[in-house]
Amino acid sequence: MDGEIGQSLKWSAIAVFAVRALSAIRSLTIARVVGPRSVGTFAAAFAFVSLASLVTEFGLQSFLVQRGSRARADAVAVAQLALTMGALSCTALLFAARPIANFYDDGAIAGLVVALTVSVAFTALAVVPSALLRADLRFDAVARASVLAEAAACVVGVGFAVNGAGVWSLVAAALTSQFVTLVALLASRPAWERSERAGRSRARGEALRFGIGIASGSVVWTFALQGDNVAVGRVLGAASLGLYAFAYNYGVMPGGLVGSTVTDVALAGFSNAESDKERASLLTQFVRVGAAAASPLVLISLAIVPAGIRLVLGSEWLDATKPLQVLLIVGWVRGVLPVEALLRSKGLVSAELKVGLFAAPLTVFAAYIGAQTSLLAAAVAVGVVLISASVAVTWLATQAVETTIRSVGRAAAPSVLVCALCTAPLLLNEVLRLTPDAVAVFVGGPLGLAACVLAIRRFLPKEWESLVSVASSRRPPVPT
Repeated sequence: MDGEIGQSLKWSAIAVFAVRALSAIRSLTIARVVGPRSVGTFAAAFAFVSLASLVTEFGLQSFLVQRGSRARADAVAVAQLALTMGALSCTALLFAARPIANFYDDGAIAGLVVALTVSVAFTALAVVPSALLRADLRFDAVARASVLAEAAACVVGVGFAVNGAGVWSLVAAALTSQFVTLVALLASRPAWERSERAGRSRARGEALRFGIGIASGSVVWTFALQGDNVAVGRVLGAASLGLYAFAYNYGVMPGGLVGSTVTDVALAGFSNAESDKERASLLTQFVRVGAAAASPLVLISLAIVPAGIRLVLGSEWLDATKPLQVLLIVGWVRGVLPVEALLRSKGLVSAELKVGLFAAPLTVFAAYIGAQTSLLAAAVAVGVVLISASVAVTWLATQAVETTIRSVGRAAAPSVLVCALCTAPLLLNEVLRLTPDAVAVFVGGPLGLAACVLAIRRFLPKEWESLVSVASSRRPPVPT
């Protein structure tokens, strides 16, 4: 794997895994203290705030990264667009706070929405510095900002929770994370260039055209991924929504750890590729390394999640167990396929929208219909729709670079098979309850991970070589 790309993957992995570890400590501690209802109330408000943040970002970060060496010259124009979109989104969110609360029949949600509007402003301010650092492959700076922000959020959120702040501890953590991220990104001094007014006008037009495709698809997908929360909360109430939100967040986490690591770097890598043949080769490499990294995490999680919930969170969270296991599989599929990055690198930004126009309403409908039966039925129905949509987007991406979906599957399959064999004893242990929960989590989990690593090293040399290449990459010189 190319040195710069390997190095970028390394820093992206460090950031993602460190952030998710700190996030897990924070969210599990707060969840234990405040309970499912407070988590569900926050999730109900955040579903709409995340949509506003996505409209604010408007695909502008992807636009600048895709510009490569021209990103610095277009920075001013993109910053102006981001601030405008941020102002519009914040205004709309403030006016919508009371109707959102009325929809859930919970007046407390209005105050949460108003407070979280500040995070949308932080999103607007962070778009350009974050994009410029990624365009220059300065993922070490992005990593430092992310880890510092999550550490601060952990301290603030847990501190608020243990002092009785309830749902507001989640709000405080979210705002702290956004603010510290912005400050740290600016402190890394991303390089800007002055541009003429005519150049800024041209760049704004190009960014709007690019952003409309990205943002439309992203908004549709966010509607799908947050709409299930809305449907579950509407049908089953805040407590069940808290369980579902927990299951979704932790279900997609293992696959998301790898997906977040790969996707950021994949967009830059695909954008710098000189031919579709090179992009197809990169896609195979990214899927191979993603599957090798994600499969052990997902399969081990499937086996030890029940013991982990019983041990860490207690009986009031047990109903989240099976939905979480279902969503682990969904997270794996979505995490190891960086196909959205491939499509964006080629400017095919409408593909996500086309698939999303079908998948989004189907996801919300599936969640609503499933919730009529049970929380598990809602998770299964949503999972089927999301996996089908991921397969559809993957097919579109392979057509764009003249490869096949079968070759993508072949890249991922060996890691899945080897890791499934290694983690089978953990699944058997959970079924038969042969050991105490603490032993299953703190002994079985690490032993299963070690078995997977050794098996990959022994039987999958290409996968092992890719993992070692990322881990041993040296830091490239910082562009000037």
